Amino acid sequence: MDDLRRLLDSVVATAQHVTSARAGSVALVEGGELVFRSATGPQGHALIGVRLPIGSGIAGYAVSSGQAIALDDVREDPRFARDLAESLGYVPRGIVAVPLDTDDEVVGVLELLDPAGEVELDVLSLLARQAALSITLARAFGALTGDTEAAELAKRLSRLGDRERLLVRAFLDYVG
Repeated sequence: MDDLRRLLDSVVATAQHVTSARAGSVALVEGGELVFRSATGPQGHALIGVRLPIGSGIAGYAVSSGQAIALDDVREDPRFARDLAESLGYVPRGIVAVPLDTDDEVVGVLELLDPAGEVELDVLSLLARQAALSITLARAFGALTGDTEAAELAKRLSRLGDRERLLVRAFLDYVG
């Protein structure tokens, strides 16, 4: 799973770069819960492995609704998981959450904390979709062929993540 982690880390780094967010994370749907598998920023390391019920927090809302959400101020939003943020020692003001979805399912969520400026949800949704397809492919391939080959596929997909990051940057340079 180290290669899948690198893929997820690449997705978070790209999204964080695109939005100039202070922190970011990816949580995957596992057994009816969201499990944070990649995180950056203040106390990001403490978020890895944290489990939330689907539907809990802004990230859970994005997964359960299948819709991207961008909030400039979460302080008064009842969906905000303030208790989790406080326990980690970082309470953001703004949050963007984008479901990682394929045509068939939502496999997780990309979440960004305190992004700077206008957030292009369309660009983030494209990145999230690519990540979801890569995750789904790696899981399906691993189920069919065993962990060794799944790790090799995840390694190949992580390289695609690097290329995807370059494409997103080139696109932003073009439109910016």
